[in-house]
Amino acid sequence: MALAGQDLLLFNDITDKQAYLDAVRREEEDQTTEYFDHREWKRQSEKVWHMAQKEFRLQPITDPFDYMRQIRVERSSRVVLPCNG
Repeated sequence: MALAGQDLLLFNDITDKQAYLDAVRREEEDQTTEYFDHREWKRQSEKVWHMAQKEFRLQPITDPFDYMRQIRVERSSRVVLPCNG
């Protein structure tokens, strides 16, 4: 999995791993319509991902769901809200 699914985790609050895997599977399906060429969009997305990976030396994330869950847990412990009163 290159880019598929990682954007789902960034833009959605998916808390169940099975729901995430189902969403990735749906995203991978060919969604080409008369107005949208899904295959071309996917080809371009993969091209951009590989360019960014090479340029910024990005390492693949083997399990994006668990990685994002861990990051959210770590960040939630650092969140401090000001309290007036």
